Amino acid sequence: MTTPRRHPVRQQLARLLAAVALVVAAVLATVTPASAAIYDGRGTFGAYVAPQIDCRHKIWVATGVLQMTIPAPTVYAHNYRAGAGNDGAYIRYAAYVVDAWTGGVLYRTGWSGWSYAYDNRAAAFSGAATYSPDWRGNYVVDYRIEWWAPGGTAPLGWVAHRADRYPYADVYTIARGVFSSCYKVY
Repeated sequence: MTTPRRHPVRQQLARLLAAVALVVAAVLATVTPASAAIYDGRGTFGAYVAPQIDCRHKIWVATGVLQMTIPAPTVYAHNYRAGAGNDGAYIRYAAYVVDAWTGGVLYRTGWSGWSYAYDNRAAAFSGAATYSPDWRGNYVVDYRIEWWAPGGTAPLGWVAHRADRYPYADVYTIARGVFSSCYKVY
């Protein structure tokens, strides 16, 4: 009877590969994918981009102002058929300012007007909402975007998206970076 021969190089390689696999799994578990800001949605919806939320603050001795500028998202119709510009949908959206610590909704823009989008041309929304919450808080913006069939008679789909980029400028309008929420930074 022969005893199995051990290969120390193979054993070390197997241990190294197991360690690498464990590290890769841990990194993948902690990395946030690009679509992680979508927290709910139903039906069929097209491509969209939730914009950055401009976050600025001004402080006067013991008081201050935090101002958030909430632009419209860039939204396209779902591309059902091959070819560009042959699929369309009516689009509308609403934005919500949410307290990042409690989850409570503090402000809602109301629904935008209807805008028609194609699979290769975004809906045309104009303007931006501005909101000034308590300057000592921490805030995020949620978008609810809806796609409706041509004619606006039947809903096609919707998505709830949390904006995750908040460029911040301080009282001197000095850019301080891009954060995951809007709050006063010293």
